[in-house]
Amino acid sequence: MKKRIFVALVCLCLGLNMFAQDKVDVLNYNICLNVNNQIANSHIGYTEISFVLLEQNTSKVEFMLKDQQVDSVISQTGNSLQFSYNTPFVSIDLNNHQVGDTIKLKVYYHGSQVIENNSMAWGGIHYNPGLVYTLGVAFADYPHSYARSWFVAKDAFDDKATYNLAITVSSDQQAICGGVFDSVVDNTINKTYFYHIPQEISPYLVSMTIADFSVYTLEYNSSFGYTKPITVYYHKPSYESAINNMFANLPLALDTLEKAFGEFPFNRISYCVTQKGSMEHVDNISLAEGVLNNNISGMSNIVHELAHAWFGNLVTCKTAEDMWLNEGWTSFTTRLSLSAIYGEDKAKDYYRNTHETILKTLPKTEGYLPVSGIDSTLTYGTTVYDKGSLVALSLKAYLGDSLFYSVVRQMLQDYSFKNISSIELRDYISEKTGIDMNPFFNSMVFSSSTPHYEIAKKEIADDELSLTILQRAYPDPTKTIEHSSLPLTIVGDSSYTTRIEFAGDSAVVNIHLNGNKVDNVFLDLNEDFQDLTTDYYLTTDSVNKRFDYPNVYFKLFTNEISSPVMVRTTLHWIGEPECELPEGIDRISSQHYWTVEGINIDNAQVQGSFYYNTNPSAFDSTLGLTNQNKDSLILLYRPDKYSPWTNASGQIANSSTGYLKTFGLWNGEYVMAMGDRNKVSLSNVKESAENVKIFPNPNDGVCTIECPDYKNVKASLYTIEGKFVKEITLKGKTTILNYKQEKGNTFIVKLFNSKTNTYSSKLLFKN
Repeated sequence: MKKRIFVALVCLCLGLNMFAQDKVDVLNYNICLNVNNQIANSHIGYTEISFVLLEQNTSKVEFMLKDQQVDSVISQTGNSLQFSYNTPFVSIDLNNHQVGDTIKLKVYYHGSQVIENNSMAWGGIHYNPGLVYTLGVAFADYPHSYARSWFVAKDAFDDKATYNLAITVSSDQQAICGGVFDSVVDNTINKTYFYHIPQEISPYLVSMTIADFSVYTLEYNSSFGYTKPITVYYHKPSYESAINNMFANLPLALDTLEKAFGEFPFNRISYCVTQKGSMEHVDNISLAEGVLNNNISGMSNIVHELAHAWFGNLVTCKTAEDMWLNEGWTSFTTRLSLSAIYGEDKAKDYYRNTHETILKTLPKTEGYLPVSGIDSTLTYGTTVYDKGSLVALSLKAYLGDSLFYSVVRQMLQDYSFKNISSIELRDYISEKTGIDMNPFFNSMVFSSSTPHYEIAKKEIADDELSLTILQRAYPDPTKTIEHSSLPLTIVGDSSYTTRIEFAGDSAVVNIHLNGNKVDNVFLDLNEDFQDLTTDYYLTTDSVNKRFDYPNVYFKLFTNEISSPVMVRTTLHWIGEPECELPEGIDRISSQHYWTVEGINIDNAQVQGSFYYNTNPSAFDSTLGLTNQNKDSLILLYRPDKYSPWTNASGQIANSSTGYLKTFGLWNGEYVMAMGDRNKVSLSNVKESAENVKIFPNPNDGVCTIECPDYKNVKASLYTIEGKFVKEITLKGKTTILNYKQEKGNTFIVKLFNSKTNTYSSKLLFKN
């Protein structure tokens, strides 16, 4: 709390001075510095600023320069101007200028290392042995644009200009800067490198990196018909191997980004390896040495900074409060880039980890926050990067791929080298698509809540698929989306993905099938919409295998499979709504439940294991675990939202964490519950259907099962401990079981029909 109050006071004080900066519109910066040459670990030179005066009767203008020594200010006529310097503000007296005048002045200064004063010591100009580099953003200092750490600037996201740079270094060094390389002048004892940036960009995106560099080069042949080199400058030989490995596939990502968002909008595709951090400087991306780790996390960093060329560099957020438009959207593109390099499955796995972090960890670290209007202390936090990326991904799911990419490409053209806010983005998309985007933005961008969707019931009758859809929101249940648009995948004779639209918290959606057989339907199968779920699916015909479902806390066991089985398991990070509980059940989880949906599950012998952890502050902390018979952990199942819960597992939880395995596995919902084991466990199974008869019982190893509703009914046998023995499909109203070899044992027989309740009974084979 103290930290936030302090930052707010600092921002208020800075804001008063920023009004003076708002009196000018900078057109061009000419940065001329001698760096780490005349005096070690220091720089000296000037910034020449060309600007337009925006207000009449302006006698003073202010620019920013942090912790330097200002030597003089010279007008365009060569006269010295009066100034005062109270870091970070340089206040300069003006003489006889009118509104609209273009003014040019030079500020001469000298200084050394300037790094933001926080534990990370990230943004600023860094002087390291053999390496000098700038990082143009401060995580803690405000405003976060940190050009002022090394040149005089109107240091704001929304003031864009062109740039010229002349950087003098010792003769054994190179200066790599943003922009077009013009020339280098060799003065024997030093060299001066000249660059210019013709595009209008924000000051924080300008950079210089100085070292004795080696260079990696790879040609990129764009589908837009041009060829550019991809260059990576590095100053340590140990970097070479990882650079060769990791950058070889970068053209795949770049091609994907261009096809999605348009032609690469700047001059060079260039990186410089630094020690401290990665940063998206125009034409001179800084890349932290720790990124060179030959794995997907490092690659995600490389492609993230590249994608800033479109989101952040080309179109920039108007204020720090809307940083998700820079960082969230760029993080969203990471999934596209990683898919191009590693394939869709690995990209999904990587993104699924992000999604779980948002649902599981973020509420404890940053709280429930909207992505827009973020506090300045969290400008570069997880809400902005990770939650922001999922909101952008959800917008794609909401609009559909074709419309989404079309309107985003158009926005990037119309706002090129400009700034945009969340409200402006909302209104722009609404105008261009004809779709009112207020419902989406009110719920997903301006609200702290996250929606939750599920198919509560699926029915097919008379060539019509009828889906009952429910929507909730957490933590504010009033923030559900007024109008929803979601992808729905239909799998059957003709498999395809369509869109369903509905209003309100519940709806019945009807889809005409045109005679097509439907095996199952799946909401958001591609995991595009950021709601309160994580899910995973696979298709397999392997038997006697265990498959772990990452981020879903579920394991699939395949016993016998006659044809490929598809099993999708969804973990809902929200408690079940209030419902009637079975006899003996005291409470069910208020934190999560699962949905299993699949194809051919009913024709296979498969089982599932569901995770529990009843420790304090853990997965099932609200349930508790006493290991007493009257308060035991029990896994429940029901075919859909409107059916009663039944017992799903014979296993007993003997520790505070572990897995409970099901009798079998069926389409429907599963939830952890606490109740009286003597009433609901396998040791005292209660019959649940009067029209099912098993006789004789006990018997001598042979018995008859009579079930009038015999279609698609399965009978499964389990030991009293819950171990699966065998499963059969009833061929008629009467089935004879012959298990003479099991005399003296007690079994559980369970009958299941997807349209009826589960029937369970003890079955005793006599000696």
